[in-house]
Amino acid sequence: MENVDHELLNLFLQECSEILNQFYNDLKEIGKNHNNTEKISSIFRLIHTIKGSAGVLGFSRLEALSLAGENLICQIKNGNVNIHNEIIETLTSLYNAFISIIANIKETQTEGDDAYLWLIRDLDKFLSLNLT
Repeated sequence: MENVDHELLNLFLQECSEILNQFYNDLKEIGKNHNNTEKISSIFRLIHTIKGSAGVLGFSRLEALSLAGENLICQIKNGNVNIHNEIIETLTSLYNAFISIIANIKETQTEGDDAYLWLIRDLDKFLSLNLT
């Protein structure tokens, strides 16, 4: 990312740190209770916030990954996909990818080389399987 506003970038990184802490805690709760609608909605809002901020700052890989996560969580929220252990594992991979991308942005102001296409495919497969 070129010509980044450093104040805006620092705000983004601080917000992401808070978001990822909440994401982790909510994901743990959903792992214990797959029907925790409050935590599912919370994760949706967290991912939506990352997606929007990434888009504004031009982090297209983070935005695309967030969109795939947001789409899956939206379908879970709407009752079209039921959470099961494989989805929890995939959402954990999403969390880990967010951590990695944010670390790269903090260190280099770039998202890194991994576009996480494999993870986007994994997130999307639950939409096509419609596992309810």
